[in-house]
Amino acid sequence: MLSGIENLTKLHTLRHTFSGHLIMQGVDLPIVKKLMCHSDIQTTMIYAHLSPDHLADAVDRLELE
Repeated sequence: MLSGIENLTKLHTLRHTFSGHLIMQGVDLPIVKKLMCHSDIQTTMIYAHLSPDHLADAVDRLELE
């Protein structure tokens, strides 16, 4: 481990999981940014990966006539 910090990978995974679940529950990115203590929204976007099922559900919300 180069950083000298044990369980760094687990912490990183936890942050991804935390932010992903917030976003999938509809929490706005600026709020996730603040909760994650990011100074730049671009950093938050790195964590904002969504599951394919969640993306498909978003498209299904469109009301097509």
